[in-house]
Amino acid sequence: MRQPLSPLNSAAGSIVCLLSMLLAHAEASADPNCPMSSRQVQADPGPPGVRQSASTKLIQTMPENAQVIGIGDSLVAGWPVDLLTIPKKFDKYWNFGFPGDTTSNVLWRMAEAPLERVDPTKVFLLVGTNDLNLGRTPCETVFGIEAIVRLIERKWPRASIGVISIPPRGKNNSEFLTERTQVNSALASLSQHGHRFELIGLPDAQLVCTASDGDCTYYQKDYLHLNRRGYAVLNRIVHEFLER
Repeated sequence: MRQPLSPLNSAAGSIVCLLSMLLAHAEASADPNCPMSSRQVQADPGPPGVRQSASTKLIQTMPENAQVIGIGDSLVAGWPVDLLTIPKKFDKYWNFGFPGDTTSNVLWRMAEAPLERVDPTKVFLLVGTNDLNLGRTPCETVFGIEAIVRLIERKWPRASIGVISIPPRGKNNSEFLTERTQVNSALASLSQHGHRFELIGLPDAQLVCTASDGDCTYYQKDYLHLNRRGYAVLNRIVHEFLER
């Protein structure tokens, strides 16, 4: 039996109601091999203080006519504007990424923001690496991503949704390799079986760092965040999604 969501703030009632409906919808299609405990998704604002204040400011930057929206963690938040080629048919892009976000944080932020004010044509999502870093299982991570997709569907029913697979991380790309591969495989399966999102599969082979590659071609020194060359790879595949 799923435990009730904890109250978060004055908007807790609406968040709980919304997530309960979304999770009930998603649960029927979740991987039956995942235990019920992994299907509990908590909307979580994250640590109080500076982070929540910065989150509020991000929500306040929402434009009224963004046709393309990017959602996710620091890999989205840190995406250089000049390395995201938005097709000319779209007028405006809004970066709704936030550093350090997990799937739970994204759910909270989306439930808090007045997203009905915008009506995007395309939405892409990149999140999950921080879930794995916190010790969440592949099942928990996939279910969190699926809950976000359901929330996007509810907020923006006309939008096409693209979910970017979790990129490699760590020296030799070995960090959470098994878990990351399981998440990406599950997302690929979900996208092919009636779920209304397209998997934007990363070309992992192009992002591989080898032992001889002291300064990884595509990553910053932490082997987690992408450099400009890494974002150029992401830009190519996301641009293809935006053009379709």
